[in-house]
Amino acid sequence: MTRTRSEVAGTPAPRLSPGLLCRMRSECQQLVAAAFWFGDSRAEEAFAQCFTPDGALDRAGDLISGREALAQYVRQRLPTVIVRHFNSMPIITVYDQRHLLSTTLSTVCRWDGDGTPTIVRAEVFDQCVLTEEGWRIVLRKAQPCGG
Repeated sequence: MTRTRSEVAGTPAPRLSPGLLCRMRSECQQLVAAAFWFGDSRAEEAFAQCFTPDGALDRAGDLISGREALAQYVRQRLPTVIVRHFNSMPIITVYDQRHLLSTTLSTVCRWDGDGTPTIVRAEVFDQCVLTEEGWRIVLRKAQPCGG
């Protein structure tokens, strides 16, 4: 089945100026990159602030909701565990002036204290919303993918 232009990821929402679309995409790319970086760097409060107060992380069906729980998720990682996400550029699909979706392919490397990392490839979907605090993630859904 052929997809129409409005159904293709990254296709601009109608009636938004190119300048606004560019700013929205840029701000959300920064938000998504910051969330990955803060999580990897164990900056638990900064990681949690990337989300709305009731925001959630869905890791293959394991749902973590709310800023305190998100901060605790990062905080509970053992000191000997190192996690790094190596990501594609996100594809941003704009729905309207306040809602968009970021889709990122991520190669996740996890070192558990020995020299050989566990490597997982994942698709990460960030539903973002413009709030009084700026752009925030409402839901980050990460699911393993092949390859």
